[in-house]
Amino acid sequence: MGRAYLHDTSPPEEGLEAQAVGAATVTGDIIDTLGYEGVEFVLHVNGGNRAIDAKVQRDDAVGFASPTDITGAAITQIAGGTAKATKVISVYKPAERYVRISVTGSGGTTNRTVAAIARKYGPSGGAAARYPVAALCDEQVEVGENI
Repeated sequence: MGRAYLHDTSPPEEGLEAQAVGAATVTGDIIDTLGYEGVEFVLHVNGGNRAIDAKVQRDDAVGFASPTDITGAAITQIAGGTAKATKVISVYKPAERYVRISVTGSGGTTNRTVAAIARKYGPSGGAAARYPVAALCDEQVEVGENI
């Protein structure tokens, strides 16, 4: 049987609590990447008919007073007619310590249910086993920032 997790290095964290997303933006929990090489967000979208966009943001302060979008760390929009989708956004060596997922719903008339888990990987200074997850989802986006 295959592995039920993406990496060997940290337990999953709640990236975004399951919730209904309307024509608005919701942001996930702040993830501290100190001591890790990267973080991966696994986003699941189900129900409703709104289009969904998602991206990862970074900040140097835990309060996220001035978040910045991470270039390339965004999914292809999930169309409103898509019944359900699972997407992965992986950020390798983010330029700032704190990251979070940001999800925006638009168009349509019924809200979508969205949720995300976050998984930090590759402890700094050590080799980490990485497992491909592309076969488990509709899209996998990976971006290296501070390489």
